[in-house]
Amino acid sequence: MMRSSEKSHEENRLKAVDSFRFLEDETPPIFTDAVQVVADLFQARIAFVCLIGSDRKNLLSHVGMASNSVPLKGSFCEHAIRDSAPLCVSNALEDERFRDNPHVTGAPQLRFYLGAPLITRDGFNIGTLSVAATEPRSVSQQERDSLMALARLLVHQMEELKDKRDKETEARRLQTLLDDVTNVMTEGLAVFDTEDRLVFFNKRYQEFYDPGGTTIRLGRNFKDMLVDGLHSGEYAISAGGEADWLKDRLAHHETTPDQPFEQQLADGRWLLVSERRLPGGGTLGIRTDISTLKEKEQTLQENEQKFRDYTQTASDWIWETDPQNRMTLLAGNHRHLSGIDKKDVLGKTRNEVATEDVTSAKWRKLDARIARQEPFKDFTYRLYDSDGIEQAISISGVPAYDNDGRFLGYRGTGRNITDAVKANERLQEAEMRIRAALNNTLVGMVMIDASGKILEFNREAERMFQYDTDEVIGQNVKLLMPKDHADHHDHYLKRYLEEGKAYIIGKARRVMGRRKDGSLFPLTLGIGRIDLPGGTQFIGSLTDLSEQEKLENQLQRAQKLEAIGQLTGGIAHDFNNILGIILGNLELGLRRAEPDSKLYAYFDKSHQAAERAAKITQQLLSFSRQKDFYSDNISCDLNRAIEDVEALLRGSLTKGIDLHVKPSLAPLIAHVDAGDLQDVIINLAVNARDAMHKSGKLEIRLEKTQIDKDAPPDLARIPAGSYGVISVSDNGPGIPEEIRARIFEPFFTTKPQGRGTGLGLAMVYGFARRSRGEIKVYSELGVGTVFRIFIPLFEGGRTPSSQPKPDEIVPRGSEHILVVDDEAELASYAQGTLEDLGYRVSTSSTPVDALEIVQKQPTIDLVFSDVVMPGPMNGIELLQKVRSMRPGIGCLLASGFPGEILTKNGTDETELLIKPYDRQTLARAIRQTLDERRP
Repeated sequence: MMRSSEKSHEENRLKAVDSFRFLEDETPPIFTDAVQVVADLFQARIAFVCLIGSDRKNLLSHVGMASNSVPLKGSFCEHAIRDSAPLCVSNALEDERFRDNPHVTGAPQLRFYLGAPLITRDGFNIGTLSVAATEPRSVSQQERDSLMALARLLVHQMEELKDKRDKETEARRLQTLLDDVTNVMTEGLAVFDTEDRLVFFNKRYQEFYDPGGTTIRLGRNFKDMLVDGLHSGEYAISAGGEADWLKDRLAHHETTPDQPFEQQLADGRWLLVSERRLPGGGTLGIRTDISTLKEKEQTLQENEQKFRDYTQTASDWIWETDPQNRMTLLAGNHRHLSGIDKKDVLGKTRNEVATEDVTSAKWRKLDARIARQEPFKDFTYRLYDSDGIEQAISISGVPAYDNDGRFLGYRGTGRNITDAVKANERLQEAEMRIRAALNNTLVGMVMIDASGKILEFNREAERMFQYDTDEVIGQNVKLLMPKDHADHHDHYLKRYLEEGKAYIIGKARRVMGRRKDGSLFPLTLGIGRIDLPGGTQFIGSLTDLSEQEKLENQLQRAQKLEAIGQLTGGIAHDFNNILGIILGNLELGLRRAEPDSKLYAYFDKSHQAAERAAKITQQLLSFSRQKDFYSDNISCDLNRAIEDVEALLRGSLTKGIDLHVKPSLAPLIAHVDAGDLQDVIINLAVNARDAMHKSGKLEIRLEKTQIDKDAPPDLARIPAGSYGVISVSDNGPGIPEEIRARIFEPFFTTKPQGRGTGLGLAMVYGFARRSRGEIKVYSELGVGTVFRIFIPLFEGGRTPSSQPKPDEIVPRGSEHILVVDDEAELASYAQGTLEDLGYRVSTSSTPVDALEIVQKQPTIDLVFSDVVMPGPMNGIELLQKVRSMRPGIGCLLASGFPGEILTKNGTDETELLIKPYDRQTLARAIRQTLDERRP
């Protein structure tokens, strides 16, 4: 391995070799002569001189060699450059270093080699002068010395050639540098010798006088070039007096006075001409383009005149103050424009004449800038004119200094902006009115430009699409559309702007909108075009059809059920008459037939079938009598009714059903038939059992609730008053949305043929209507189903009033609550209720957004979340993550399912609020959860 010193020496040697590489391209004849002399001297067939690099030797001249470049490794030359003395190999076959060399064992069968190193003046061996033969031989010391002397002679010649080449390279570099320096100068430069012949000029000089390159040439006489310039019209000032001009110009050139002079060219440019005598004789001429300076001088003169004219006619006036900020000058048409008389303001400060509060923030800011001697711009204030009318003016000023840097005060301009201020105030008022109208309208308003970029987005649009205005301003309106419409919107807009054909402009149509969470909803869209000076804009008015279509669907279902009820009532009534005849005759037959006879058996089976048919007709009649309310003369203890039905259910349900029956703690009395109520409960329980495939959790709960004017949206159609709510809940597979809309239709069933009549839920629906109540269904796929029957309560010996009871005292608070619910209406109801109770409320429609809000807002004290949520995370998982982030935070869940139904999802009833909840229930649950928080 090569030591560091050896490595450094080798690197320097290779650099020395590289400095002689130019000889490989242009080998001088001396190398050819030297090689031939060596071959003749030693009477050898092979001789060469070479440069030796890192891995090859390149021959500068040779005889008897087949190639100009040979690998270095293992060669004779590799050893020859290691020493300062010649290397002599008399017989390569006897030398262990070379006996295996391919040039020894193969062609050309070398045996003899003698090589002298080429040593530079710096001591680097850069190559060899070598001779070789195919037969062994020995050489004398004199022959070695002769080869070494010839090698030194070659090195000397090589170094002289290198020095000469380096000097030429440096001279070319300096000349190029001089050319580059002079050619980038903005001044024209020319040198004339003692005979006034041009010996040097740069590009700029030629650009001034001879852009075409025809008259300015090296060696030409100064006078000849002037004459050519006169003939070509280059010197505009000489027109009509060329001879005198030429005489004066030559005299000036010969005397070269120190004072430069100006010269105008034919193209209008101005040059400053300077000429100096050189110490060694000759003249240096410098030309400076002063065209811009001349233009500025002219502009300055024009501006001075304009300024004088301006001060007399402009809408601005000029003012100056002294170092104490007292007005010292008012110039211009100030009295006409502002009504201000000089005597009213001269000698006074601006603060003394202003009619507004000069201690306000804007005045303090101005006083601070003036104290720091900083410029100010467009400062507006008010003062009285000479007639006592308040005027608004705007001033701008800069500090002024004398030549010694002493502060003189301020100078600037003023302008009367009274009309503009009043117009702007009217414009702002109009804009505020328009914006207030835009934000308070119950219609969503979205304004876009011709590219589809959103410019305006009102509050109703925020509610519809669940975006804040800041999130959508500047975004393309496609953000609010389903993908199939969004992909084509830009094309539609471009086609309309190009063709001008209005396919949808000015027409209302039903479309689908896309909310922030990706959900779609129906809306009515009307688009109008607005042509403004800055371009075309479009405004869209949007009406959310979600609730309207929901109500329409409910109305259609109600009308459908009513029509079915009327139809089935008529059929059942007629069918009952027929069944009465059949049953009567069958009973007569049974009394007359022998009990053990076949005839009796026939009559008995027929009688049983007819009784089943009669039961079905009773169910149909029960469904059809929705408007036949229960009499006020009958009453039912709801608690006792569900307690009585519990025994029946435990005997009929399978062991796999985990039944929980929870009566109310308070007595609840209603005007309903107890038997009908028990039939309803049994019917719902059996349906739940079948849905759970005879294995699961079933809960029957009775509780009291108060419906008032602030009821949540899903209970808004129920009249105000006190209600007993019977909930039948299961944790079965849930009811799909498309089936849920039809479950109360008579004869509709999802059970296998022969397993159900399809009349059970129709009968339940009829019971709810006859009790003047309501039935609600809440179901989530994979979670379960809850049926809730709202039954008006009989209190104080009177039937339930449609007027709500006075509000009970409910707990209040001031903490920060985060409401998380994907149902916008329920979230809005909870927010409004809690804010009315004094709480600060934030809302979120997804668990992901809720987590981000909790992270960013450490003031949140409680998270109130729905259980079943869209997306990858439900409410239970959300609160688990919230607790891990903030262990002391309050957590409350809301669900349409009781706690037992949700046990499999990992929650417990102590932190669960059952939907639907009223104001009092929500207030108590929130307050209790906040008070029970872990410290």
